[in-house]
Amino acid sequence: MAKKPAKGKIPGQGQPIDAQMDLFWRDNRNFAEVFNKAVFNGQLINPNELEDVNLAETTILRLKDGTTTTLKQTRDVVKSLTSGGAWLVILGIENQTRINYLQPFRVWELNFINVARQVEEIRKKHEAERKAVREAREKGEKIEERELSAEEILSGFYRDDKLTPVITLVIYYGEEEWEYPKKLSDLFKETPFTGFADDMPMYLLDVRHMPKEKLDTYSPVLKPFFEFLIHENSDDFVEFIRENKERFNNLPEQTIDALIEITHSKQLEQFKKEYRTPEGGVNVCYGIEAYGRRREMAGEIKGEIKGEITGAVRTYKEVGFSFANTVKKIMTMFKLDEKEAEKAVKERWDEPTENSSGEK
Repeated sequence: MAKKPAKGKIPGQGQPIDAQMDLFWRDNRNFAEVFNKAVFNGQLINPNELEDVNLAETTILRLKDGTTTTLKQTRDVVKSLTSGGAWLVILGIENQTRINYLQPFRVWELNFINVARQVEEIRKKHEAERKAVREAREKGEKIEERELSAEEILSGFYRDDKLTPVITLVIYYGEEEWEYPKKLSDLFKETPFTGFADDMPMYLLDVRHMPKEKLDTYSPVLKPFFEFLIHENSDDFVEFIRENKERFNNLPEQTIDALIEITHSKQLEQFKKEYRTPEGGVNVCYGIEAYGRRREMAGEIKGEIKGEITGAVRTYKEVGFSFANTVKKIMTMFKLDEKEAEKAVKERWDEPTENSSGEK
């Protein structure tokens, strides 16, 4: 009895897809621009020549014992660049909000599975061609057959067969700078043989640590998207938006959705509802102005009544309120958002109270 194909499983399979970020990069214009700037340093890709490719990368590997194993992986975004109906390159984007120490390996396996699939498709094509020739001859038809070398028969891959190159770009949105790892060899032990092993650099766009001179090369669509993330947690965020109103007064809804997914910002969700533009975008400037005023007011309140917050936290703790309920009380009493209130309570929660010190 023939063995059943082995089920190949590789790290990362079945991971959830970040829908809005993926949709943002499936836009051919965005996809082409980020590859042209982050990988090619030139205008090699025409967005009109890009085509969507099946996101699921699947291949069947033939093992020496005659069995097969199936490997499957799902990419975030993948497209092919075509010219005259022929594929020139396969391009993929992987979105990362956190540093993955195995990312160079993950990129390597994604590219490997794609190339392995191409090899298997070429083999199947040749097998079908040879089968058609045999069937034609059995019917007495005269048909020309390519004379194959022993090497071509052995591999199932002909001398003039060629594979389409595969390139993957990792786009990272996290706050911590991605310093390690950036290539496959970063994962290897340091031995006298390390330099002889196969290596593969990883194309990486570390969004929040992009040099300004590089950022300034991007279009009015991608530049504000990157700028928002770069300045989001900085002290000058509100002032930056105010000074660059022309870039943030009509952000496309697709851009806002991607930013919401990355930042988990409730404020942006509110902006999307309240500050729509006639063109169908979102005026982030109006929202930021309102949000900035609220933050400034909250800052004044915190400065003026710092002692009152401390006293309130101590009182709620002494009478038995939990940490979470104390946060809610501080939010209401001092008109702070949840993050600000939680920080204020956390800073004071472990301070000794009158009861805990034994003094009245």
